[in-house]
Amino acid sequence: MEDIIMKFENDICESISKNLSEKVEIDLIRKSDARFKNALECCKKGSIIYFLYDCNDRIIYIGESGKSLKHRLFTDGNGSHFKKNWFYKVKYARYYKRNMDDDTRKLIERALIAKLKSKYCLYNKG
Repeated sequence: MEDIIMKFENDICESISKNLSEKVEIDLIRKSDARFKNALECCKKGSIIYFLYDCNDRIIYIGESGKSLKHRLFTDGNGSHFKKNWFYKVKYARYYKRNMDDDTRKLIERALIAKLKSKYCLYNKG
């Protein structure tokens, strides 16, 4: 059974990594306005899985949102990442945006976290 899970995690990581966006600086995400045509794609409404990186190109957070990356980072109430003590370390994001239902998005997120072991993810703590 463990082999099946590891294969699933590997397949997910390979598929997602081939389809990630280019680097998007956090300040550009903060400034982008989804109401305008030229807004960053990650700021527009839609299902997204995202990776937050530090200045050494290390993944420090993997997450998902059914709204947008900008919403999750800056306007998601008490869950907004910019309120967390580690957020100052984030330099840029990369993301995977596709139509996904909530369960699929969360399953992919958990598989990526298990495989890549990002530092500040909820599922890695313990």
